[in-house]
Amino acid sequence: MENLNNENLLIRYLTEEVTAEEKVQIERWCAMSSENQKTLEQLYFALRASDCLKTIKSTDHKKALNILKYRIRRKETASRRRVMIHNLQRVAAVLLLPMMILSAWLLMQKDEIPIQYVELHSNPGMIASFELPDGSKVWLNGGSRLRYPAVFKGKNREIEMSGQGYFEIFHNKKQPFVIRKGETFFLEVLGTSFNLSAYDDEDIIETTLVEGTVRLVMLQNGRMVQRVMKPNEKVIYAVNRESEKNETKASQDNQNIASETSEPAKMETVKVATVDTQYDIAWKDQQILFRNHPMEEVIRKLGRYYNVEFVVKDDRVMDSEITGTFSNEQLQQVMEYLSIASGIKYNIVPATVENEEIKQGKVEIWK
Repeated sequence: MENLNNENLLIRYLTEEVTAEEKVQIERWCAMSSENQKTLEQLYFALRASDCLKTIKSTDHKKALNILKYRIRRKETASRRRVMIHNLQRVAAVLLLPMMILSAWLLMQKDEIPIQYVELHSNPGMIASFELPDGSKVWLNGGSRLRYPAVFKGKNREIEMSGQGYFEIFHNKKQPFVIRKGETFFLEVLGTSFNLSAYDDEDIIETTLVEGTVRLVMLQNGRMVQRVMKPNEKVIYAVNRESEKNETKASQDNQNIASETSEPAKMETVKVATVDTQYDIAWKDQQILFRNHPMEEVIRKLGRYYNVEFVVKDDRVMDSEITGTFSNEQLQQVMEYLSIASGIKYNIVPATVENEEIKQGKVEIWK
């Protein structure tokens, strides 16, 4: 009896799986010396530590914790061992607390909550404004979409955009702000104000920097190239260009444009311009400004702003350049001005509802 070293028997005793006779035998053995009691204490702690390790591996940590609490409560209610178990728990609690904290941390690392994303859409013909989780401000033009994480984590604050947006980015040198457009274009900023136009159905991406610094990364000639923008610069990235004529018209914007590449046969080209930024950001204040803008760009902007499709029935219309300022005017008023300024004729076909779907309005123009 004095040399009771049957570990399995002691474990069965601590888990209440012994017979009445074995129970009496162990309790007498434990009462015989402090050394015996210490042996039982050490075994008790080892058993509880094993329970904690099992909890770490469990996918349901709440359930495992409840099981452990239940086992402790069950042992506390044992009448003949109340004092002994109480003392054991006082010893083990100090050591178990760090292990429980470690268990919770490991579970959080193992079952990390997936990133939640928010996707915002601005209705055609409407302008939406809001703040991102980091405090950055965004304006979205009509027909635009923005996707971003509910919480910015990691090295970058990365979002995806389609359409046109004006951004005032909260400065955070340790976590740059990145806007990605597919696999061929993205820009990186720290604390900056800029305009970005990148609609899915257009062959150009335009970036206009108001203040701060922007680094553009673009696919060109089969490799990714970089360009650091300065305030009052506009970069026009053209992809899948149909013709040199279309590229030239899309690149003009009443600015002195210097071409980064001079070979019109390339699939991607980059143009740089020094601009008056108010012409590119006026839309966020519900204004449209033109100064010697080619008609192609005029009808493109008006189409976005008023949510209409322009149908050009006479190519001579595209030879005109327009200068004007519009603020909250009706489409009819704007078209009347264009008619006087360029001699074009027009016909507005209002939007209709067919089979419970809204059919976009049209503006037919000719000379």
